[in-house]
Amino acid sequence: MTLEWNDRYVTGHAEMDAQHRHLFVLINSMMLANTVDDIKPLLMQLYRHTREHFQQEEDLLRSKGYPGLAAHIKGHNLLLGRLNAFSVEVGQGIFNKPEMIKLATDWAMNHIVHDDIRALNYVAPTP
Repeated sequence: MTLEWNDRYVTGHAEMDAQHRHLFVLINSMMLANTVDDIKPLLMQLYRHTREHFQQEEDLLRSKGYPGLAAHIKGHNLLLGRLNAFSVEVGQGIFNKPEMIKLATDWAMNHIVHDDIRALNYVAPTP
C-alpha cells in the first residue's frame, strides 16, 4: 500500500503543499520497509521533517492570526505523540507495520484533508 498525492490534499499554500508532498514520499518509503533495521533511518527522516514542517506551519498560522491555532497545535501534538510511540516501539525492536500504516493514512486523510486545508485556506495568499 502507498499513499498517492492528488488534488484533494492541495491546501492552496505552495510551500506547505511541497512539504506535504515530501511527507508522502517519506511515508511511502516507510511503507516499503519490512524490518526494524529498514524502518529506523526512514523514521528518523520522517520525524525530522515532521517537526520542521509543523513548526513552519504553526509559525505561518500564528503570523496570520489564525483563530484555530491552539486546536491545530493540539492536533500536531497528538500526531507527534503517536509518531513518538511508534518510534519507541521501533527502538525496542518492534515493527508494527499496521499501526504505521494507520498513523500515515490518518495523517493524510484526516489532518491534511480537514485541518490543514481549513487552516491554510485562511492564510492562503489571494491571487
